[in-house]
Amino acid sequence: MNLNNMKKNLYILISVFVILIPLIIPKYNLAFDISSLLTIVTLIFGLLIGFFIAGALTNHINLNSQLANGNATLTIVYNLTKLINKKESKKLSSAIDTYLIETLNNSLIYHNKNTDDEFYKIINLIDNIKSPNNAPSVSIYQNLHSAKADLFRIRQNIIQIAPKTMSRLHWLVIALLAIAMLILTFALRDGSITLYLISSIISACVYWLLLILHHVDNNKFLENQLAYEDVQNVFKSIGQLRYYPELSFKQGMANIPKEDYRIGITNKTETKIKTIRLT
Repeated sequence: MNLNNMKKNLYILISVFVILIPLIIPKYNLAFDISSLLTIVTLIFGLLIGFFIAGALTNHINLNSQLANGNATLTIVYNLTKLINKKESKKLSSAIDTYLIETLNNSLIYHNKNTDDEFYKIINLIDNIKSPNNAPSVSIYQNLHSAKADLFRIRQNIIQIAPKTMSRLHWLVIALLAIAMLILTFALRDGSITLYLISSIISACVYWLLLILHHVDNNKFLENQLAYEDVQNVFKSIGQLRYYPELSFKQGMANIPKEDYRIGITNKTETKIKTIRLT
């Protein structure tokens, strides 16, 4: 069983437990107007959860766009370099390959910070590229350095939008409101099956909303599309085999390809790359 299936099973178990909570906790009463207070707490919880999900989802969409632009720009840089100097383009292909492998080996939130050396190696190669014989048109050099500037801009944008938008204080406020809402909701139970059922549904929905917020805030929502699929086109464009971290298969974030690919096997100190031949 891979890690992704284990997480799914854990989420199911927690969901079942949350649904059963109204049936487990004994009936109790509160000595104040529950309905009015429940309305206020629910309104505040709904506004905050909607605000945070909207903010996190906006960041997520922007991150998706920036990563796609970054991948496209790397392909453009490589193709322009081939027009100037094919020998140097092989060095650039290797540098881009190393950079992309490092980005895949790191979390979307932190991969920029952990790939500075690989990124600036690409920049250094671009700055020092020269034509061996016939000088290409000035426009090719202009386009190449314009693409280099785009790489800096995209990288800076990713630094701004990749980190989590939710702080510990935000989670504390949301959690306290969720607990207060459930306590007030459970106090409305009068022993009828209908209210027990409604309480269970509300409990489950609160948990699922928090889970959705957690996944979006951590860029786990559609992470396979964000990190593992789009970038494979760049590997193909620069003449390299597909690459996947071993963990991506174990977590179910990527499907095993039907063509030759490379897999990164990470131990405590290093990552070893193994080539898998299928053809």
